[in-house]
This record gives sequence, structure tokens and C-alpha cells, in this order.
Amino acid sequence: MIEKLFPHQETGKNYLLANRHSCLFWEVGTGKTNTVIAAVNSLPRGKLLILSPAYVMRHMWEKYSDLPINHDVDLKSYEYLSRHREFYKTNRYDYIICDECHKLKSRKSNIARVVKNLTKPHNCKYAWGLTGTPYATSFLDVWGIFNALNINEFKESYDSFMHTFYDCKVVCMVFGKFIYQPDKLKPGALDILVRRIGDHASVLRSKDCLELPELTVKEIKIPGMVTKQFIDATKGIITYADDHQETVNKLACIQKLHQLSNGFVYDATKKAVVFKENIKLKDCEDLILSELEEREKLILVFLYQYDYECLVKMLDNAKISHTDKFDEFCSKQVLLLQEQKAIGVNLQEFTSCIILYTFDFSYLDYTQTVGRVYRSGQKSNCTVYALINAGTYEVKIWQSVKNNYNVDTLFKELMVGLGDIND
Repeated sequence: MIEKLFPHQETGKNYLLANRHSCLFWEVGTGKTNTVIAAVNSLPRGKLLILSPAYVMRHMWEKYSDLPINHDVDLKSYEYLSRHREFYKTNRYDYIICDECHKLKSRKSNIARVVKNLTKPHNCKYAWGLTGTPYATSFLDVWGIFNALNINEFKESYDSFMHTFYDCKVVCMVFGKFIYQPDKLKPGALDILVRRIGDHASVLRSKDCLELPELTVKEIKIPGMVTKQFIDATKGIITYADDHQETVNKLACIQKLHQLSNGFVYDATKKAVVFKENIKLKDCEDLILSELEEREKLILVFLYQYDYECLVKMLDNAKISHTDKFDEFCSKQVLLLQEQKAIGVNLQEFTSCIILYTFDFSYLDYTQTVGRVYRSGQKSNCTVYALINAGTYEVKIWQSVKNNYNVDTLFKELMVGLGDIND
């Protein structure tokens, strides 16, 4: 059963009921899920569609299947919706809940298009979006969410919205038409945007509604040695990326440079080619042993499959629980958690310590990862350790996490870094 709502959750429930198409932009761990269930249970019985990423569906929403939700519930992942989009073009629901609705930010995605059709006012009475990370790099993400949920606040087209609030730059020309990209907010635009978003989304920070323990983030910089192999491989990656400026190639460049910073790189066959031993492993092992003397359990976060293979070899298998086996964490000491799968898993009752062995450049992913333990119900002070190979591109990738860089900004930072390595 859902426990009694906190005051801020009661306020959020009433907000949703008063705003048929709206969002809860509440920070991770503030209780969005219980709030929206309480809201939908206040409505007359009808057809309810709950959407979320597949990973969240398996590890969170299914546990709510036994709760007395007063509706005919259809639980579906965004991935399933995209694969069966033809069927959902004609399907109708009274109520729709879009969990982790930042997945709808891309207006051209199949998922956003199907949801936009489902949530049209004549198709759906109530449509609500939930996320703790509504925008990764710009307010255009919020435009995408509102557009998919048929929230009428942003009536402008995407291009009109972008040119109204952003200074834009030309990135290329396609069929004689300039393609623009937002550069920075225009003077005075921030206040207007915040006010307009607040008309159709409840925005809440955890510190404003919850008494949370202390959170400490510790950077552990590990001295690294740059080899000639590393420099040659780096030059090759950057030369290719410099000649192919598309976003997908920039992302590939960032990933490759991060892999190199940890002593390996995936080749064309997706096999890990090892350049040198990653000395981070030894420091990580020492840190785990030290932390387990004070805590019963901890979470060890990794990014790549090769990281996972190295960590499994290093650790005592009897002590570890793997990414998809959260239930085992109750009886094990270390949970190996892949960062991309750190959404929708609540672990505040099991540990207060996270070690980032490797991490994505995305501030959004970092926030979701920390939010697994630093959330409502956490009773102990929390510690996050970031293991960083000094003298490598991993330093700049960590800067991206802290400063919420977008892909273009991080790419430029990494290009500057090549000169430092050559020196």
C-alpha cells in the first residue's frame, strides 16, 4: 500500500488533478511515483496507460502492479510503444502517465510522435509527465516534452521557440536551407522561460521539501602514464572526428577518448584492445576494502563492458551482485551497476556509498545514479567517490559532469586537451 503522502506530495497530487496536461519536474528521490498514483486513484475508473523506459518498467513499475490502482492498467515501455506504433495510432486511453518523460524530448523520435497522438485532448482526459531531469543541456528539451504531452504553453514551433529565446548559429546548409543550432539564451529569456514552464509543470528541489542527510562528493585522482601508443591512438581518433563534425561522430570520439583514458579502446568488431594496464583497478580495490570496513554495502558504477569484466576478475564473486540482480544485493556487499541502467532503482535502504569507477559525461546520468541512494528514506550521510585517471581526457569528462556540458562544448574541450598531451 502507498504510505501517507508527505505535504509536498499532497500538494503535487492536487496540482496534477487541477492541470489535466502537466508535469512534475521534481528532483530524483522526492516521491513522484506515489504522488501520481494517488492523483490517478482520485479519478473515476477508466483505462490507464503507464509508460516508462524498459529498464524502469522491470525494476520499479511492476512492483506497483499489486497495488489497488482503481483503473484498467496497461504497463508499456517506450521501446514497446515505438515497435508497435501502428497499433497505438488508433488506441485510446482516459489517463496516461509518462515516467522519465525526458525520453520524449526529441520531437522527431517515434516515441514522441506516438505519445503526442495518444495525449491529444480529444483522445485522453489526463496526461502527466514525471522526471527529475527535464533538460540535459537546454530548454529545448522542455519544449519537446511539452510538445509530446500536448501541453499548450509552448505554442510556437520548434524553430520559432529556438529563435525567440536563443541566439542561434548556422551549423550547415541542407537543400539550400540553413540549419541552425542554439548557442546561448538571449538576455532576459531565462526569467520568461522559468515563468512559462512553471505554468504547466510543478518544479521541486529535494532540499525544499525533504530533510536529507549530508552528501559528499570526493574526487580521487590517480596518477596516470601517457604512452606513445595512447598519443598515436588519440591523434587518429581526433583527426577522424575533426574531419566528420556530425554529432554522432563527436559522441563516438568522446567515448573512444574516455576508453583510452582507461587503457583500452573498442575496435570495429567491438573487441577491447588493451593499451596498458589500468592502475585505477588497484586503487578501486583498496577503496572498496576500506569502505566495507565501515559500511555493510556499496555500489560500484561502471560504464563499459570491459570495465565490468575487469571488476569481476578483481572482486570476490561471493561478495558481488550484478547489474540486473538487485534482489541479490540484500545478501551481497557490492552491487555492480552500469550507469545507463541506474534509473528507477531505489537503493537508499541498502547503502549510502557510490564509487564511480567509470562514468558518462552526462550530468543527467550522474544525477540519476546518485539519486539511487541520495533520496527520501536515506538515513545516513552519503559519499560519492569519482575515480579519475589524472593526465588523461577523463579529467575533462568529469568537468563535463560537474558543469553540465553539452556534446559540442565537451568536444571542444577535448580538442584543446590534445595540445596538453603533445606538450
